[in-house]
Amino acid sequence: NYNPADWVMKVALTNTTEELEDAGFYPMDQRDLPEAPTALDALTSTTSSQQHQRKAGLRMQFDSLWARELKNLVRNTHPLKARTAM
Repeated sequence: NYNPADWVMKVALTNTTEELEDAGFYPMDQRDLPEAPTALDALTSTTSSQQHQRKAGLRMQFDSLWARELKNLVRNTHPLKARTAM
């Protein structure tokens, strides 16, 4: 019964970081990644789908939360039984 994670842990615990770097244990990342967007870009850029979205009203939020609580009550009846027993 062989677990590769055990071997990785053994290597990591028995060798120093410098030895592992010299041996090529950490491969170099050679991906060609695009430049990451800045926080300002994320705040100022809007797509067409974001421009037309509306927030859910109070009634919709209440209905959604109520439906979720009822589903949870049906799935897990132990808290209800505990509350009514006290």
